[in-house]
Amino acid sequence: AQKSILNVRYFLGGGRKMAYKKNTIHKQENDALHQKEAQTAAVDNKSLQGKRGGQAKEYLGTVRIMDSMIANKVAERDHFREMLQSISCDAFSERVQTSPTNRLERGIIRLEEMDEEIDSLRNRYMDQSAVVIKQIYDLGHADYSNLLHKRYIQNLSLRNIAKEMHVSYEWARHLHGNALVEFERKYLA
Repeated sequence: AQKSILNVRYFLGGGRKMAYKKNTIHKQENDALHQKEAQTAAVDNKSLQGKRGGQAKEYLGTVRIMDSMIANKVAERDHFREMLQSISCDAFSERVQTSPTNRLERGIIRLEEMDEEIDSLRNRYMDQSAVVIKQIYDLGHADYSNLLHKRYIQNLSLRNIAKEMHVSYEWARHLHGNALVEFERKYLA
């Protein structure tokens, strides 16, 4: 019981929210998430035919997708942590037949799993973004590299990029298309 109290204090210190789900449901959701992630990362050549730089756009977009996945997982974990705090209050205020301590222990284990999953996603994100950033800057064209970095790493809109580069929106769109074609030619052909 003493170890459980210490674990609770350690894991619940942040006071964040997270939805509780049973381990079997979580594993099914993880499998579905990884399957969807693989489908998203794969380039559908038929849908990209006729689109200028379509494969490059899809490839470069994987960094943004991974960033969003991490943000969603962190929010999910935070929500779960807050819900787990309410269980801990029940566990320490009164003893009931359903044994909230067992629910609390299962919740702490689940929280540890979520932290490990987030760490894994962050590591993959850092590796993938490092590769993409290197490819962007190895294009050999300063405007292309600048634009692609702002669009796919910093997640800026083309309108904001145009303002920062002191060009018209139309020129930024044109430059973006050319940069995608060049990226695709150099790395994805």
